[in-house]
Amino acid sequence: MSLPRALPPKTYNMSRLLVAYITIFAAIWMTTYGMPTNTARCPEGYTDGRFAELCFRLVRTPLSYTKAAATCGSDGGKLITDKNRAKHNYLLKRDFAMSYWVGLDDLKEENTFVWSDGEVLGDFAIFSESYPHQQNADCVVLSRLTNMEWVPSDCEQTFAFVCQKELIW
Repeated sequence: MSLPRALPPKTYNMSRLLVAYITIFAAIWMTTYGMPTNTARCPEGYTDGRFAELCFRLVRTPLSYTKAAATCGSDGGKLITDKNRAKHNYLLKRDFAMSYWVGLDDLKEENTFVWSDGEVLGDFAIFSESYPHQQNADCVVLSRLTNMEWVPSDCEQTFAFVCQKELIW
């Protein structure tokens, strides 16, 4: 009869220990706080754009700029912003199929354009060169006539518009 061989000394397995700690932590967390859920959704009437956690609502009824902004604001939204190339490309893919107001104007100070969220126009700007800035053209339209470039327009003109609002968590 032979004696059993001596077992090698137990090795310290860091990865198993880490998995055990994470499992215990997760169990305690779920017991205390519950299972995390992703319940983000868009407000009623808005579509889930999933761009920077924003939702969008196209309003086809043409209104003046100030009435469009007030309509968006009535439910906590703002006229859509088009602040960078990524969002502009996203808006082009949405194909709202018409020209529409964006939340950009220089109503407070001539030639100082400000977004509907209060941010001053940054480096990204795609004003159409084919439409020179005219007198009383203080509000901006994303125009199908200029390949979806920005066109300063009289704020009393009427266009469709897009409201944006953050996801509800």
